[in-house]
Amino acid sequence: METAFVVLWLLLMLLMCVVVFAFLCFVVEELEFNHEPSKYERNVNDAVVGALPNLSNLEQKFGVFATSTQQQQLFSFSALSTDYDENDDDKNQPIVVAAAARKKSGGVVWYRRRGVRRWTLAVCVVIFAVAAAAIAYVFNVEGVKRLGRHGFEWTERYATVIGPCGERRETISTRMRYLGEGKYLPVIRTRGSDVASVLWEFSLIGYNPSIFCMNETVYLIGSANIEVHINVLASAPATGRINILNLDTLAIFEARVPMNTCIDEMFSKCGLDSKFSMVFFKGCWIAYIRSNPLKGGGARHVQLMKSYDSCITWTPFVLVEIDGMQVSKNNNIYFFDVYNVNETHVGARFPAVFGTEGGIYECESEDAVRWTAPRKIRSVAAHGARTTLHPSGASHALRINLHFDENDVELFEIDSFGRLQEDSTFSTRTLV
Repeated sequence: METAFVVLWLLLMLLMCVVVFAFLCFVVEELEFNHEPSKYERNVNDAVVGALPNLSNLEQKFGVFATSTQQQQLFSFSALSTDYDENDDDKNQPIVVAAAARKKSGGVVWYRRRGVRRWTLAVCVVIFAVAAAAIAYVFNVEGVKRLGRHGFEWTERYATVIGPCGERRETISTRMRYLGEGKYLPVIRTRGSDVASVLWEFSLIGYNPSIFCMNETVYLIGSANIEVHINVLASAPATGRINILNLDTLAIFEARVPMNTCIDEMFSKCGLDSKFSMVFFKGCWIAYIRSNPLKGGGARHVQLMKSYDSCITWTPFVLVEIDGMQVSKNNNIYFFDVYNVNETHVGARFPAVFGTEGGIYECESEDAVRWTAPRKIRSVAAHGARTTLHPSGASHALRINLHFDENDVELFEIDSFGRLQEDSTFSTRTLV
């Protein structure tokens, strides 16, 4: 979808050049074929011709001199031009005569003919109007940020909900698409507040953000965008780095991650696409993110890394193992949202499409690496390898839009049987 809009931008710029070129050609041709000498030019020509002797008698005798009529033509405004084709038989004629002769004989180059120019201009104007309308639509839906009736902007996704942390109440993070640098921004909401806080200056963690509570402080982990940006002028290349932001102080630090161990065959370097999930389990922090082990796409799976020093340094990435599931092009886990069950087990809920069957699934693990077979708790329609209902931990799910503004983004509470109930406590009225 984003690539199509970039092509539209390029097409628009090309069409602008073509329209300008066609317009200039039209103007030049009209001047060339339809120029009428001004009164001043005619007076100058008459004065010059009148000052010359009449050489018609000599011309009749020797046949080498031009008549006064020809002299007057040669001294006319059009004759002052030196635009002759040396291969033309009529090169010794004045420009007005030569041009008219070429026009009458059909010798004008095809793209300089009036009919061709007019049709070209008309087609360019129509295509330009269509492209301009498409760009205006994109600016309207992407550039103007509005909250829907459930309090979310239509491009928001990747919700993470955490309980009270320090002095903060329950908090939810999402990401929102926009036309500025980086393409994606994190959005933070607090239960019961009418205001959604957009972290406008932190697009470098806006691609796959997720909040977590560490030492009674809320942090946000994420990395920069790797996708094509609709606004090519504001595209920011991926940094290939993972950053962690303290939401209280807005201090940010880079996680020390051996990125060369990232399992990603889809991108030229580790894409870190999809969203992070963070859990503290058995004395260490564990971060989960999508892996792409198959070239050409498909086979979306999950990888993890661990930190034993408050998320500063991390172990190499490793693939998770899910009982009964093989890495296959037809098995696609969109992301893996992990939560604590108790001191000995962690659970995960995730949107996935296995074959053509989409849904929200869950599984458990004792070591955070090897997981039980997935159990579907709710069927969801599959759109290729994606679904439009995303779980957030064990308690919530967010309905999203995939490509177009079709539905209002809405947050639900979800139970162990997959039953949904609207949760409006995070609904907001203002983006700041």
